[in-house]
Amino acid sequence: MKSYEVDIVKNASKIGSSRTEIAFLIGRSESTISRIINGKLDHLDSEDPEKCTRGRKPLFDTRYGSRIKRFLKSNPFATARTIRDELKLPSSVRTVQRFLVKEGFKCKTIHRMPILNRGHQEKRFKTSLDLLTVRADLEAILFTDEKCFNLDGPNRYRKAWVQIGEGEDNHILFKRQQGGRNVMAWISFFGPTKGPLFFFEGTVDSRNYITHIANNVIPWLETLDELPFTFQQDNAPAHVSKLTIEFFNTHNISLMDWPAHSPDLNPVELIWAELSRMVYVPGRHFSNLRSLQEAIQKAWEDISTDFLHNIIVHTWERLINTLLVRGKWNKAAELI
Repeated sequence: MKSYEVDIVKNASKIGSSRTEIAFLIGRSESTISRIINGKLDHLDSEDPEKCTRGRKPLFDTRYGSRIKRFLKSNPFATARTIRDELKLPSSVRTVQRFLVKEGFKCKTIHRMPILNRGHQEKRFKTSLDLLTVRADLEAILFTDEKCFNLDGPNRYRKAWVQIGEGEDNHILFKRQQGGRNVMAWISFFGPTKGPLFFFEGTVDSRNYITHIANNVIPWLETLDELPFTFQQDNAPAHVSKLTIEFFNTHNISLMDWPAHSPDLNPVELIWAELSRMVYVPGRHFSNLRSLQEAIQKAWEDISTDFLHNIIVHTWERLINTLLVRGKWNKAAELI
């Protein structure tokens, strides 16, 4: 509201003009005209800064914003309520949340990552460089990995929209103590070709690992054309033991020298993520191991060759990114 408009309203009112006429004259609502005449409107535009206020002075100002940013640098996991209480802010939790959103902060799940020393980073850099140059054909590598599946779903929190007062109990995720029983699944693939899926029974030690490879993988490899592929596996104790290495040497299987703490470079991790989404559809859990194994088997069969091709393309991008960050953790990795 401009100061000259206020003068017009007051003068027009003195000479007997109706509020409807005044509102039509200056293009304002009748309620605004009534508030000016009754002396209840003291808010003006920036032409009159001394009167450009409405309501009480905001309790939250820019000083508190700077304190919040400094606090979050040393306490990134603090909640909005913790921020308000620790900094003794004279505002509500909702006000703190609105400020964080306005400043570009977003609450998100933080992925865990292994600790990488300089030696790990150098080995990861060298492996990525070799795969991109010397061994440029990723489709000639048999990538392998294991994953544990629980009866009650993945070990993570899940969110759901719940309408207050209508069946909140329907959204409870029932969970057995310690997650119930679980199965350890093993898969492999090279290029667009899927390898066998099998499940370990008991502890995955060297003998158990060798037995499953001999009974499931070796017969499958014998059915394939002779390809100069390399067998990739991580550095789990059962994989790098003397007994396991002798087994692969006996069968003339070339093992890839894989860097430690590098699940982000293994494309099978992306397959596990997709299988987990397919097996654990929202809210699904299993009553026995057999039904869980059948669901995993069905999901593995539904993985398409196009998906495997996209996985290889994405692996190239991860390798390039690893080179760009000099062997540090690949932040683009989305592991399950």
